[in-house]
Amino acid sequence: MKHPRLVIMLFFAAFFLIGGYLLLSAQGLFFDWRTFQLIKTGGLFLNYYPKDAQLAINGEIYETSFSFLNNGNLIKKLKPGSYNLTLTKEKFREWKKNFEIKPGLVAEFKKINLIKDKIEKETI
Repeated sequence: MKHPRLVIMLFFAAFFLIGGYLLLSAQGLFFDWRTFQLIKTGGLFLNYYPKDAQLAINGEIYETSFSFLNNGNLIKKLKPGSYNLTLTKEKFREWKKNFEIKPGLVAEFKKINLIKDKIEKETI
């Protein structure tokens, strides 16, 4: 091995770069290349029925997934600011909500039930 010092320095540099990135992202911080600033992000937790409703935030559609253990959706890395949330599904009424994301916090909306457009009468 001709340059052991160079290899050790590269390992240290990689360790500090990767470790720094992981530490910042665990704290909810990311670097905004437009403004060259570190921004603390927030999140949004949703629990709604029907589970296959389409979720859009500021017009951008988000893929959602529910599992047996996961009873909701967590959307991470939202920049602080005002947002418009829309839940839609065919044959159901649209649900809209304006909300604010604050740095380091998670906005939460639970027990959202979309209502059917037409409710059919049943005789019992």
